[in-house]
Amino acid sequence: ISAGFQFSHFARANQPQKEGGLGSNVKLPIIADQNMSISNNYGVLPEEEDIALHGLFTIDPKS
Repeated sequence: ISAGFQFSHFARANQPQKEGGLGSNVKLPIIADQNMSISNNYGVLPEEEDIALHGLFTIDPKS
């Protein structure tokens, strides 16, 4: 999940890892959070800021 546009995600996902991209072998969905609602819900958007903090969350469908 990133606050960037879906087009920049697509470009980065297809850019080779040697050039700073993710490579084309990424099997996880990349989600654009342009209105930052997901970032806000997960507590990684500080008040009065427009840039989300980095975070890593494990989502368990059982709980």
